[in-house]
Order: sequence, then C-alpha cells, then structure tokens
Amino acid sequence: MESVFAFLRDIFDVLVFETNEKFNEKLVTHAGVKREENSVLKAARILIEHFKIALPKVKLYKRLPVCSGLGGGSSNSACFINSIFDILKFSSNKKLEYIDMFDSLGADNKVFLYKYFTNSRNVYLRGTGLSGVITDIDINVNGRYILVVNDGIELQTKRVFDEFRGPFFARTTSKSIDILHDFNNSLQAPAIRLVDSLELVIEDIKATNPVFCGVSGSGSSCFGFYVDFKTAKFAKESLLTKYKFVEISRI
Repeated sequence: MESVFAFLRDIFDVLVFETNEKFNEKLVTHAGVKREENSVLKAARILIEHFKIALPKVKLYKRLPVCSGLGGGSSNSACFINSIFDILKFSSNKKLEYIDMFDSLGADNKVFLYKYFTNSRNVYLRGTGLSGVITDIDINVNGRYILVVNDGIELQTKRVFDEFRGPFFARTTSKSIDILHDFNNSLQAPAIRLVDSLELVIEDIKATNPVFCGVSGSGSSCFGFYVDFKTAKFAKESLLTKYKFVEISRI
C-alpha cells in the first residue's frame, strides 16, 4: 500500500525530560492507555536492554485522544527514542542504523522514527510500515490549516484493516503530491462501516466549507482542510460545542 504522513505542528502530546533524575515507569502512564500498551514504556525497555544505560526521568502529558488515528502513541515513543539518541550524541545516520531495533513497537512507530531521525516534514511510505520503503515527500500545504475533530470514539487500527476489502488507491509518483487533488484514503470506507457516526462528523465538517475533508488514517478522528487560519478558526468555533476534541494545526 501507499501512505502519506503529514505531521501536525500544533497538536501533540508532551514529553518532559529531567536529565538529573532517574527514569520511573509510573510517571509515563496515563489515563486511557493500558500499561502493557504504553509505547514509551516499551521503547524505554528496549533502550535499557540494548544499550545498558540509565534513562532520565520523563513525564508524559497526554493531549491527543486515545486510538484516534493521529499517531499519538507512535509519535511519543519515537520522540522519546530520538531524545535519548540526542543525549547519546548520535548523528542522524547513526540513529537510522538502529531503526529496525524498534520494529516491535509497530509499523507507524518506524515512520515516526524516520521523521524524527531525519527531521522530515512529510513522509511517504510504500509497502508496510515494517518492511516498506520510507522517503521524504513534498506536499504543497504552505499557509493552509487542518481542523481535527474527534467525537470520543476509540477505533483500533487492526479492526479497520480487517474490515478493508481493497483495493488500495495508488499513485504514479512518490516525489511529491498535490494534496488538493490527490487526496484519497482507502481506509475511510471500512472505518465508517465500523463506526457510522464518522460519516456524521464528516458532514458537519463539510458544512464549514473546507477545501476537502475526510477520516484521518484509520480513524477515529476526522479533519477538514482550509485555505487560511481565519476560515479554520470559524469552523472550529462552529463545532466546539458538539465535539469533545476540535483543534487547529499547521502541517
């Protein structure tokens, strides 16, 4: 399959490091995520096992909805790993040498690791996250804004892929993409089949006159794409009273 990851610049969880204190697993747990599924804890255990190092204290402040199709868990673990590698003074090339070490964290994690290791703005993936080819991609989004809307429903990615009936949408080039004309999410239909309320969210976003809108990844978040901040802000204000999570971001 082909995937384009456009990273949000203004919507994120927060990791706070205190390098003069030791790592404590209890500080990186948070409501809504089971301990055995916490990606930062998994990353920490891999780093300790392979590098035999004492990790610094880190606190995780969760701001993104859980299981929302925004890559929060994958981004958190990738950011954590990248920060530890920075403390170890690894170069970008040296970081990339270890990228396969973290395959057990999942396919999306590898994409986010590539993003952090190379400082890429947007990433193109051809194939699966674990065995596919990951490269940079140009997306013409300067001056544009994304409005992300989530109604509080959790949707597991595995369920969406199990529901997917194919085929995946394919393009002819991996160098650049005109997101205004080339956007297509093959996982949108199966996500809506599993959670039909997503269609209602999309209809509400459409009513705010975005350039286009749809499901983010495998869901459960939806988004609208706007030409400027003013129109995105107007859309946010019109949806705030109806949904639990409504936020604006640059890409």
